[in-house]
Amino acid sequence: MHREEETAGPPVAISLDFMPAFYHKHLGLRFGEAYYFDPGHRERVESAKGRFLYDLLGRYGVGSSAPPTTHDIFIQSIDLTLRTQGAEWRFPVDAAVESWGTPWAAFTPEESAAFDAAKPRITR
Repeated sequence: MHREEETAGPPVAISLDFMPAFYHKHLGLRFGEAYYFDPGHRERVESAKGRFLYDLLGRYGVGSSAPPTTHDIFIQSIDLTLRTQGAEWRFPVDAAVESWGTPWAAFTPEESAAFDAAKPRITR
């Protein structure tokens, strides 16, 4: 069997992205609260990012000259957890959502250990 036959198959999709600060600096894109809560704004930002990546790295399969509409929002799981515990969210124009506050600061060591040991309840 030839090497080409061994590796033949569907092409691999490459997903590559940069930090919001990169896009803000080089393209003037603004993230902020609108990125998370205004679907039209998020679509414009994502479209500009996809076209930029295509212009820069399209020959390697990255980006798209006509980026598809996406409804995905990426939020770090720690930010979701902190928010559910009372942390404030801030939305810089050049960064992803940031969590502010220390909701667990008043926990005693025993309370922290109990929290870490808790088993999540899954309900159906």
